[in-house]
Amino acid sequence: MQISSVSRVRAIHRHIARLVAVDAAFMPIFERMESELMEAEAAESTDPVIQARMISKARMISEARRSRQA
Repeated sequence: MQISSVSRVRAIHRHIARLVAVDAAFMPIFERMESELMEAEAAESTDPVIQARMISKARMISEARRSRQA
C-alpha cells in the first residue's frame, strides 16, 4: 500500500516544525512545506470550495515568502 501524498507531506511538515522549535533558521522550509501541504490537501479534496480555499492560502504563503526574500 502506498502512502498518500498528503500523509507524506504532513509527516515532513511535522518534522520541520520540530526543527523550527529548536532553530528558527528552518522557518523558510516550514513555510514552504505549509504551502505544499495545503496544495496536497486541495488536490485530494473533492469539494471545490475547500480546493479553492487551500489553493488561495497556499498562494498567499508563497507570495509572502517571496516578498520577504526580495
